[in-house]
Amino acid sequence: MTLITTSGKINLVRSAKFTNGSFINNLHVDGNLTVNGSTTTIRTVNTVIKDKLIGLNASSADSSASYSGLIIENAISGSNVFIGLDNSNNFVAGKTNASASAETINDLAYIDFVGNNASFTSITGNLTGNSSGVHTGDVAGNLTGNSSGVHTGAVTGNLTGNCSGVHTGDVTGNLTGNCSGVHTGDVTGNLTGNCSGVHTGDVTGNLTGNSSGVHTGDVTGNLTGNCSGVHTGHVAITGGTITGIADLAVADGGTGLSDIAKGSVLVANAINTLISLDGGDSGESGDTVLFYTSASDTISWNTLANVCFLKGTKITLPDRSQKNIEDLTLADDVLTYKIDMISNIKDKNVLKNVQLDSMKGRFSTSGIRNIWMNPTDSYLIINDKLRVTKKHIIHFKRDNEHYFKNAEGLNIGDELLNDKEVYESIESIEEIHGKTNVYNFELDQDNTYFAENYLVHHYCELCSGYSNIL
Repeated sequence: MTLITTSGKINLVRSAKFTNGSFINNLHVDGNLTVNGSTTTIRTVNTVIKDKLIGLNASSADSSASYSGLIIENAISGSNVFIGLDNSNNFVAGKTNASASAETINDLAYIDFVGNNASFTSITGNLTGNSSGVHTGDVAGNLTGNSSGVHTGAVTGNLTGNCSGVHTGDVTGNLTGNCSGVHTGDVTGNLTGNCSGVHTGDVTGNLTGNSSGVHTGDVTGNLTGNCSGVHTGHVAITGGTITGIADLAVADGGTGLSDIAKGSVLVANAINTLISLDGGDSGESGDTVLFYTSASDTISWNTLANVCFLKGTKITLPDRSQKNIEDLTLADDVLTYKIDMISNIKDKNVLKNVQLDSMKGRFSTSGIRNIWMNPTDSYLIINDKLRVTKKHIIHFKRDNEHYFKNAEGLNIGDELLNDKEVYESIESIEEIHGKTNVYNFELDQDNTYFAENYLVHHYCELCSGYSNIL
């Protein structure tokens, strides 16, 4: 080996040794330099190495060494930085209290990478800065900054910033910022900002901001802001309110209405359409109830005053004796009148439109199925004895034509059929106003009976079994 100094060259034989000593000024070595020892110390200001590759731990046979790399001492922060491979051959960087003379590292604390461009298979930790290009690895940590390009990996942590491009991975954490492009992954956390494009993943958390485009995933949480586009997923509201949506259609889970008055109910009198029925707008005075009309398949309001006979009304029994209507029980039988083509009609709206030029009937007997009592504000007195509400259906004859209509349609001169099968002319009709109770009952068969000797139908606007009271 030849040592070159400022005074010249010194040729050394292979066996030459230096026990102790130093070189002053510059030292030049031609050939290979082998240094045996435990520590090599270089105290220059800057070290320039022209080698393209530097080998570390090249000939070590120590299998217990868990880390290999560089330790950068930092006298200011009080802790050093290690860069290299861990015992699983992962490239790592972190803070450590180990010095350059240590044989292993046991206290590594990972540190953040800061830079403009980086390419990783997967990231465990935070990614801060603008992210673009093609991303196929997972991010376990926070992604902060604008994210664009193609993203196929999952983000476990918060994604903060504007997010565009194609995203097929899941986000477990909060997604904050404007979100556009195609998103097929789930978001478990809050999605805050304007959201557009095509979204097929679920959002478990709150979606805050304007949301447009095509959304096929479910939202479990609060949806706040204007929501437009096509939404085929479910919104499970676990708290708060949905704002920005008005008059949501019934098919989408809404009512189709923007407001509803006090004392109103929602009914469906048409397919997939709800309407508001306001009890105060029913056109009726007094208390009202809802009832269903089978003929029109609709629901409407009506008053309890539209039914039946007053207390004390005499009902004819099969033996021609009479009993007050309020004293009847379900064990009683009453005298009825079976009429061809009439007794089998079950729709009162059809019955009220019947007009016959002749009517054939015969006396019969029927049991009682139901009995009702309701209040009324007004009633009629016919021929000074029959006291009945205006909506009760009564048989009468007018100009030799036979009818079954509401009592309010009777005229002076009309004829009522009595329990002797004789028609009597109506001589007087008086309307009385005042609160009182009225009664009616439903028959097992034939549908007619005699009240104050006159033939009446058991149909009323509300109380009959065929009226389908709600």
